[in-house]
Amino acid sequence: MKFLLAFDGSSGSVAAAEFLKKILKEGDDVTGLYIINNTEVPFKVELFEGTRNFETVESFIFYLRDLFKAIFEGKNFKFAYKIEQKENISKIILNFAIENGFEMIVTGTRKLKGLEKLILGSVSQGLLTESTIPVLVVPP
Repeated sequence: MKFLLAFDGSSGSVAAAEFLKKILKEGDDVTGLYIINNTEVPFKVELFEGTRNFETVESFIFYLRDLFKAIFEGKNFKFAYKIEQKENISKIILNFAIENGFEMIVTGTRKLKGLEKLILGSVSQGLLTESTIPVLVVPP
């Protein structure tokens, strides 16, 4: 099976990666995808290990790639990223999945609530409502 994992280094995406790793079978393929929609530096991000600053977008991408590689070591995996200025991350992920023939999208959740969810939106909610491809949402 061909899995696409939305991966941004957050606790939700790391939990989703760890869960996916447990259910992978021999011959399954995993691609981690990170969408970059803000290229301002320093690059400040919320990671599973807390808030961190990166001097360049490239250094953050290398960090994510290495983290993804450490999680999926010994498995058949790839890591990709897209630089998009569009706001709707779920549509970008969905289009990538369709264009590349993925059979399932896996994502974590940040458990946003109330006004925060309304303002920030929810990538997992967007994927669930818009996708024709099965979506697995894993809580942190």
